[in-house]
Amino acid sequence: MQTKIHRFQHGYLVFTDHGSGPLAWLLRRGFRHCFVILATDGFAVTLDPLLHRAELRVIDGPLEPVLERLEANGATITPIAVQPSRRSWRGADCMRMAKRLLGLSPWAAATPYGLYKILQSNKCSYKVLDMQSDHTHI
Repeated sequence: MQTKIHRFQHGYLVFTDHGSGPLAWLLRRGFRHCFVILATDGFAVTLDPLLHRAELRVIDGPLEPVLERLEANGATITPIAVQPSRRSWRGADCMRMAKRLLGLSPWAAATPYGLYKILQSNKCSYKVLDMQSDHTHI
């Protein structure tokens, strides 16, 4: 079977009232949290940056029922076009994203090699999968 790499070109920005953290009460109701749904033919992916971790989920199947359920629960949904990112002074880099997805502290590692060493150590509670891939960088 041929591996297909999808590049997302459209999606949705979802705003909800399910914010957490000590300052959530200061934010406007209905806009206390947001996450992204990236869609392509046949499936979608959600990227939800939570307070202490990020969640990545796959929606396998029609997206419309999911969007309808979100709206029924009070979410505000805005269609978006996925654009190449611009540089940020804060640096949303590979390390920050990887540590958020793993639920690691922002101080856990400063370099990709440092992150690799943490994952290889016996002290780490995260299981490292042994996967073979034809793609060195996807």
